[in-house]
Amino acid sequence: MTELWLGAGSEGPGEVRVDAEFASMLVAEAEGHLASCLRALCLLGRCGGLRPYVGAPYTAFAVPADAMAVVGTQLGATIEVDAMQTGAWYILRNMLEHPLDEALRPVRVRAGPQATRGWRELARMTEESEDDDYPSPATALPWPLEFVDGSFSKSRRALIEFGAEVRNEWFYALRDGVRAWGDVLRRGGFAAPLDEPWDQDCVMGAVQIFDAWTIECEVSCFEASETAWSVLANIVDCYAGSMMPIDRLRIE
Repeated sequence: MTELWLGAGSEGPGEVRVDAEFASMLVAEAEGHLASCLRALCLLGRCGGLRPYVGAPYTAFAVPADAMAVVGTQLGATIEVDAMQTGAWYILRNMLEHPLDEALRPVRVRAGPQATRGWRELARMTEESEDDDYPSPATALPWPLEFVDGSFSKSRRALIEFGAEVRNEWFYALRDGVRAWGDVLRRGGFAAPLDEPWDQDCVMGAVQIFDAWTIECEVSCFEASETAWSVLANIVDCYAGSMMPIDRLRIE
């Protein structure tokens, strides 16, 4: 299990230092794993999935390409954060814990501004707390987010329905945001607390125009927390703004 410690200011704005400590000698793949997880988190933030409130800036998330530092059994990097919900760090921890190879899983992660002195440990997520712990919609959505009741299935999809025929520029913009969400999903970022992240699989399917008024986002295998859809809703809301006439986001 990876301990997660946060310093004041870890939600931004500004630079946040992320240090990962491993139990033994670093393997070559550990640096690449940490870097790719940080990039995935920052891209999710740049797409608006992690914004904490209406009007929060969300485009300056960045990981400097050459900032990874190695000291003994520790890896560190500095990321640039606009503003994000605390739940983003749960997503990072899940992604770091996802590989089957235990050598790639850090035993401790600390995230905070460089000068942080006081630290607090983030508790493990439970089934009772996951709705509060994971990022939630940053605003009252201007269109309905609907969940269709039905028999359990690992195959899921989201339908973004419009009040006008889908334009190509709408599709390509939303596709980029959905793919960023799907990358975090497949990395185990939205793991449900009833199982370990490495025991849950998610496989993203196609993002495509379903009919003249609908964009379809397929998830071929969904083993994750239902709160993952709230982050997708944040992305759709950010990309749509006042320029796309969205009628609803339907989860099946």
